[in-house]
Amino acid sequence: MSSDIEQIVLNKLDNLERKIDLIVREGCSKADSHASLHNGQREIFKRLNAVEQAQAEGRGKLAVAMVFAGAVISLFFQWLGKQLN
Repeated sequence: MSSDIEQIVLNKLDNLERKIDLIVREGCSKADSHASLHNGQREIFKRLNAVEQAQAEGRGKLAVAMVFAGAVISLFFQWLGKQLN
């Protein structure tokens, strides 16, 4: 029984070795699709990076605008408090 299992495993390993040798010798048949997939992923990550930078710039501008608005509101309330006294 164990001899049969060993033979099956050896046959599978031999089959894998032949497939790997074929790929090494002739190249992968799907190499073009791998390259195009890699290029597509690179382009997606470039676009994602651009979107993230734009969002970060927008958040920075919003923060500056909120600080400015807070300062204006604070000055308005100070002026209003002086007018009411």
